[in-house]
Amino acid sequence: MRGMLGVLGVCLLTAGSALASEPADETDPLAGFTESGETTLCVSMRSTGVDPIDEDRLLFKVGTRYYVNETRGSCARAESTFNRIEARLFQPRACKGDIFDVVDNRTGAFMATCSLGEFRALVKKPKDETKSDTQ
Repeated sequence: MRGMLGVLGVCLLTAGSALASEPADETDPLAGFTESGETTLCVSMRSTGVDPIDEDRLLFKVGTRYYVNETRGSCARAESTFNRIEARLFQPRACKGDIFDVVDNRTGAFMATCSLGEFRALVKKPKDETKSDTQ
């Protein structure tokens, strides 16, 4: 039983962690990024922040790298401050096909479930380019 608990661990993720140190563009969290064209099937969950962009996309910050993930199935209401994301992970990485749940912070009720797609790498735009995009 003890070994089973280690394998079936749940990772809790709170909204707002990946972009907490970044200036926020309230209309589009991806405004300061461009896609690099690189994709990967898995990312490390050590030193990782996850922010819901909308019901179908999550932004992962892994160290100094950023990835966008289009989920399969909707993570409905994930961007609400009243909810949190819980990842059902069996390894220290999040991979395509892994399940993420949206859980109500107050009641613990499951609100939605989605699975991850491919991780698309993002590159920060230069600061002067970001400013010109928002003006």
